[in-house]
Amino acid sequence: MTHLEVCHVKKTMARNSIRCMLAVLVVATTWLTNAHAADQAKKERCTRYAQRAVEQYNLMQSHPECRVNDDLNWHGSLDGHYNGCMLIPEAMSRAGEASRDNHLQACGAFSAASAPPTTSTAVGPAPGPSTSADPSKVAVGSGAAQVIAPSGPEMNCQPKAPASLQRGSYAGDGANPRLDGDTLSFNDSRMNGALRSFKVHRPAYFVAYEHCAKNSAFPTFGPWVWVSDNGREASFFYVSGVHLNISTISPSVAADLLRH
Repeated sequence: MTHLEVCHVKKTMARNSIRCMLAVLVVATTWLTNAHAADQAKKERCTRYAQRAVEQYNLMQSHPECRVNDDLNWHGSLDGHYNGCMLIPEAMSRAGEASRDNHLQACGAFSAASAPPTTSTAVGPAPGPSTSADPSKVAVGSGAAQVIAPSGPEMNCQPKAPASLQRGSYAGDGANPRLDGDTLSFNDSRMNGALRSFKVHRPAYFVAYEHCAKNSAFPTFGPWVWVSDNGREASFFYVSGVHLNISTISPSVAADLLRH
Protein backbone atom coordinates (compact mmCIF):
# COMPACT_ATOMS: atom_id res chain seq x y z
CA MET A 1 0.00 0.00 0.00
CA THR A 2 1.40 3.36 -1.01
CA HIS A 3 1.74 6.32 1.28
CA LEU A 4 -1.19 8.06 -0.45
CA GLU A 5 -3.39 5.00 0.00
CA VAL A 6 -2.55 4.85 3.70
CA CYS A 7 -3.46 8.49 4.08
CA HIS A 8 -6.78 7.94 2.29
CA VAL A 9 -7.68 5.04 4.60
CA LYS A 10 -6.85 7.09 7.69
CA LYS A 11 -8.99 9.99 6.48
CA THR A 12 -11.92 7.66 5.75
CA MET A 13 -11.66 6.10 9.21
CA ALA A 14 -11.56 9.54 10.80
CA ARG A 15 -14.67 10.64 8.91
CA ASN A 16 -16.49 7.46 9.94
CA SER A 17 -15.46 7.98 13.53
CA ILE A 18 -16.82 11.53 13.46
CA ARG A 19 -20.09 10.33 11.92
CA CYS A 20 -20.38 7.66 14.62
CA MET A 21 -19.80 10.18 17.39
CA LEU A 22 -22.36 12.55 15.87
CA ALA A 23 -24.92 9.72 15.68
CA VAL A 24 -24.31 8.85 19.33
CA LEU A 25 -24.65 12.52 20.26
CA VAL A 26 -27.99 12.78 18.41
CA VAL A 27 -29.34 9.67 20.12
CA ALA A 28 -28.18 10.87 23.53
CA THR A 29 -29.68 14.33 22.97
CA THR A 30 -33.00 12.83 21.87
CA TRP A 31 -33.09 10.53 24.91
CA LEU A 32 -32.33 13.40 27.29
CA THR A 33 -35.00 15.58 25.64
CA ASN A 34 -37.63 12.85 25.94
CA ALA A 35 -36.61 12.13 29.53
CA HIS A 36 -36.86 15.81 30.41
CA ALA A 37 -40.30 16.06 28.77
CA ALA A 38 -41.54 12.99 30.67
CA ASP A 39 -40.16 14.36 33.94
CA GLN A 40 -41.80 17.74 33.32
CA ALA A 41 -45.12 16.08 32.54
CA LYS A 42 -44.91 14.11 35.79
CA LYS A 43 -44.14 17.25 37.77
CA GLU A 44 -47.15 19.01 36.26
CA ARG A 45 -49.39 16.00 36.93
CA CYS A 46 -48.23 15.76 40.54
CA THR A 47 -48.73 19.50 41.04
CA ARG A 48 -52.36 19.12 39.94
CA TYR A 49 -52.71 16.01 42.08
CA ALA A 50 -51.37 17.74 45.20
CA GLN A 51 -53.63 20.76 44.72
CA ARG A 52 -56.66 18.50 44.31
CA ALA A 53 -55.69 16.40 47.35
CA VAL A 54 -55.55 19.49 49.56
CA GLU A 55 -58.92 20.64 48.19
CA GLN A 56 -60.38 17.24 49.07
CA TYR A 57 -58.85 17.39 52.55
CA ASN A 58 -60.25 20.87 53.22
CA LEU A 59 -63.68 19.76 52.00
CA MET A 60 -63.54 16.75 54.32
CA GLN A 61 -62.61 18.97 57.26
CA SER A 62 -65.47 21.37 56.52
CA HIS A 63 -68.12 18.64 56.85
CA PRO A 64 -68.28 17.07 60.35
CA GLU A 65 -69.96 13.93 59.01
CA CYS A 66 -67.03 13.39 56.62
CA ARG A 67 -64.10 13.86 58.98
CA VAL A 68 -61.43 11.16 59.25
CA ASN A 69 -58.08 11.05 61.00
CA ASP A 70 -55.07 12.30 59.10
CA ASP A 71 -53.06 9.60 57.34
CA LEU A 72 -51.00 9.19 54.17
CA ASN A 73 -54.08 9.69 52.00
CA TRP A 74 -55.76 12.44 54.05
CA HIS A 75 -53.64 15.41 55.08
CA GLY A 76 -53.30 19.07 54.22
CA SER A 77 -49.63 19.23 53.19
CA LEU A 78 -49.25 20.30 49.57
CA ASP A 79 -45.56 19.33 49.57
CA GLY A 80 -46.34 15.98 51.17
CA HIS A 81 -48.87 15.05 48.49
CA TYR A 82 -46.57 16.30 45.71
CA ASN A 83 -43.53 14.38 46.96
CA GLY A 84 -45.60 11.25 47.48
CA CYS A 85 -46.96 11.50 43.95
CA MET A 86 -43.45 11.79 42.53
CA LEU A 87 -42.38 8.60 44.34
CA ILE A 88 -45.28 6.24 43.60
CA PRO A 89 -46.69 4.83 40.35
CA GLU A 90 -49.34 6.97 38.68
CA ALA A 91 -51.97 4.25 39.19
CA MET A 92 -51.52 4.49 42.96
CA SER A 93 -51.96 8.26 43.05
CA ARG A 94 -55.05 7.95 40.86
CA ALA A 95 -56.50 5.33 43.18
CA GLY A 96 -55.86 7.55 46.22
CA GLU A 97 -57.59 10.49 44.55
CA ALA A 98 -60.56 8.32 43.60
CA SER A 99 -60.80 6.94 47.14
CA ARG A 100 -61.02 10.46 48.58
CA ASP A 101 -63.71 11.47 46.10
CA ASN A 102 -65.67 8.31 46.83
CA HIS A 103 -65.61 9.09 50.55
CA LEU A 104 -66.68 12.70 50.01
CA GLN A 105 -69.46 11.52 47.73
CA ALA A 106 -70.77 8.92 50.18
CA CYS A 107 -70.70 11.22 53.22
CA GLY A 108 -72.59 14.00 51.44
CA ALA A 109 -69.87 16.60 50.95
CA PHE A 110 -70.86 16.92 47.31
CA SER A 111 -74.29 18.48 47.15
CA ALA A 112 -77.01 17.19 44.88
CA ALA A 113 -76.64 20.38 42.87
CA SER A 114 -73.09 19.72 41.75
CA ALA A 115 -70.99 16.78 40.78
CA PRO A 116 -67.64 16.11 42.46
CA PRO A 117 -64.64 17.80 40.86
CA THR A 118 -63.46 15.57 38.07
CA THR A 119 -60.36 13.44 38.29
CA SER A 120 -58.34 11.35 35.91
CA THR A 121 -59.37 8.19 37.73
CA ALA A 122 -63.01 7.88 36.94
CA VAL A 123 -64.17 4.71 35.22
CA GLY A 124 -67.93 4.24 35.31
CA PRO A 125 -70.39 6.24 37.38
CA ALA A 126 -69.55 7.52 40.83
CA PRO A 127 -72.09 6.92 43.59
CA GLY A 128 -73.25 10.50 43.87
CA PRO A 129 -76.55 12.03 42.87
CA SER A 130 -75.24 13.92 39.85
CA THR A 131 -72.43 12.54 37.69
CA SER A 132 -71.43 12.36 34.09
CA ALA A 133 -73.13 9.58 32.18
CA ASP A 134 -69.76 8.37 31.01
CA PRO A 135 -67.06 9.51 33.45
CA SER A 136 -64.34 8.20 31.17
CA LYS A 137 -65.12 11.33 29.12
CA VAL A 138 -64.55 13.80 31.97
CA ALA A 139 -61.94 16.52 31.71
CA VAL A 140 -59.09 16.57 34.20
CA GLY A 141 -59.07 19.56 36.51
CA SER A 142 -60.11 20.94 39.84
CA GLY A 143 -62.91 23.17 40.98
CA ALA A 144 -66.25 22.84 39.26
CA ALA A 145 -66.85 19.71 37.23
CA GLN A 146 -65.98 20.06 33.56
CA VAL A 147 -68.13 17.46 31.85
CA ILE A 148 -67.53 16.63 28.22
CA ALA A 149 -70.78 15.68 26.50
CA PRO A 150 -70.90 11.90 26.08
CA SER A 151 -71.84 10.26 22.83
CA GLY A 152 -73.33 6.91 21.88
CA PRO A 153 -76.11 4.96 23.62
CA GLU A 154 -74.96 6.07 27.10
CA MET A 155 -75.51 9.80 26.49
CA ASN A 156 -78.91 9.74 28.24
CA CYS A 157 -77.90 7.27 30.96
CA GLN A 158 -77.64 9.51 34.01
CA PRO A 159 -76.93 7.32 37.09
CA LYS A 160 -78.66 8.93 40.07
CA ALA A 161 -78.23 7.52 43.53
CA PRO A 162 -81.04 8.11 46.04
CA ALA A 163 -80.46 11.21 48.16
CA SER A 164 -80.78 8.97 51.23
CA LEU A 165 -77.27 7.67 50.52
CA GLN A 166 -75.91 10.95 51.87
CA ARG A 167 -77.08 9.90 55.34
CA GLY A 168 -74.38 7.23 55.41
CA SER A 169 -71.21 7.72 57.45
CA TYR A 170 -67.64 6.87 56.57
CA ALA A 171 -66.53 3.66 58.31
CA GLY A 172 -63.14 2.78 56.86
CA ASP A 173 -61.52 1.34 53.81
CA GLY A 174 -60.16 -1.86 52.37
CA ALA A 175 -57.68 -3.20 49.86
CA ASN A 176 -57.43 -5.87 47.19
CA PRO A 177 -61.16 -6.30 46.54
CA ARG A 178 -62.23 -9.36 44.55
CA LEU A 179 -65.60 -10.72 43.57
CA ASP A 180 -66.65 -14.37 43.53
CA GLY A 181 -70.23 -14.64 42.39
CA ASP A 182 -72.14 -12.37 44.77
CA THR A 183 -69.44 -12.41 47.46
CA LEU A 184 -67.11 -9.43 47.78
CA SER A 185 -63.88 -10.10 49.69
CA PHE A 186 -61.21 -7.60 50.72
CA ASN A 187 -58.59 -6.83 53.34
CA ASP A 188 -60.50 -4.76 55.89
CA SER A 189 -58.56 -1.88 57.48
CA ARG A 190 -61.08 -1.90 60.35
CA MET A 191 -59.82 -5.37 61.27
CA ASN A 192 -56.10 -4.67 60.83
CA GLY A 193 -56.19 -5.87 57.23
CA ALA A 194 -57.94 -9.18 57.93
CA LEU A 195 -59.63 -10.79 54.94
CA ARG A 196 -63.42 -10.43 55.16
CA SER A 197 -66.24 -11.43 52.85
CA PHE A 198 -69.72 -10.02 52.36
CA LYS A 199 -72.66 -11.13 50.24
CA VAL A 200 -73.42 -8.02 48.21
CA HIS A 201 -75.87 -6.64 45.68
CA ARG A 202 -75.62 -3.92 43.09
CA PRO A 203 -77.68 -0.82 43.91
CA ALA A 204 -80.54 -0.27 41.50
CA TYR A 205 -79.16 2.98 40.06
CA PHE A 206 -75.97 1.25 38.94
CA VAL A 207 -77.89 -1.66 37.43
CA ALA A 208 -80.01 0.86 35.52
CA TYR A 209 -76.86 2.61 34.28
CA GLU A 210 -75.34 -0.65 33.02
CA HIS A 211 -78.58 -1.63 31.32
CA CYS A 212 -79.05 1.77 29.71
CA ALA A 213 -75.44 2.13 28.58
CA LYS A 214 -75.23 -1.54 27.60
CA ASN A 215 -72.01 -1.61 29.56
CA SER A 216 -71.18 -4.26 32.14
CA ALA A 217 -67.41 -4.19 31.68
CA PHE A 218 -66.74 -3.44 35.36
CA PRO A 219 -67.62 -6.64 37.24
CA THR A 220 -66.01 -5.49 40.50
CA PHE A 221 -65.68 -1.71 40.13
CA GLY A 222 -68.25 0.63 41.60
CA PRO A 223 -70.96 0.52 44.27
CA TRP A 224 -72.14 -2.48 46.27
CA VAL A 225 -74.67 -2.88 49.09
CA TRP A 226 -74.48 -5.38 51.95
CA VAL A 227 -77.28 -6.15 54.43
CA SER A 228 -76.76 -8.48 57.40
CA ASP A 229 -78.73 -11.71 57.67
CA ASN A 230 -80.83 -10.29 60.49
CA GLY A 231 -81.50 -7.12 58.52
CA ARG A 232 -80.20 -4.85 61.28
CA GLU A 233 -76.92 -3.73 59.72
CA ALA A 234 -75.97 -2.49 56.27
CA SER A 235 -72.93 -1.12 54.47
CA PHE A 236 -72.20 0.67 51.22
CA PHE A 237 -68.97 -0.36 49.50
CA TYR A 238 -67.37 1.51 46.62
CA VAL A 239 -64.58 -0.28 44.76
CA SER A 240 -61.99 1.80 42.89
CA GLY A 241 -59.05 -0.16 41.52
CA VAL A 242 -57.25 -1.91 44.37
CA HIS A 243 -58.99 0.24 46.99
CA LEU A 244 -62.40 0.04 48.59
CA ASN A 245 -64.31 2.71 50.52
CA ILE A 246 -66.72 1.64 53.28
CA SER A 247 -69.71 3.59 54.56
CA THR A 248 -72.21 2.55 57.21
CA ILE A 249 -75.82 2.97 56.12
CA SER A 250 -79.13 2.14 57.75
CA PRO A 251 -81.15 -0.87 56.55
CA SER A 252 -83.79 1.55 55.27
CA VAL A 253 -81.19 3.32 53.11
CA ALA A 254 -80.01 -0.06 51.86
CA ALA A 255 -83.57 -0.96 50.93
CA ASP A 256 -83.86 2.36 49.11
CA LEU A 257 -80.66 1.65 47.18
CA LEU A 258 -81.81 -1.84 46.19
CA ARG A 259 -85.35 -0.87 45.28
CA HIS A 260 -85.97 -1.32 41.55
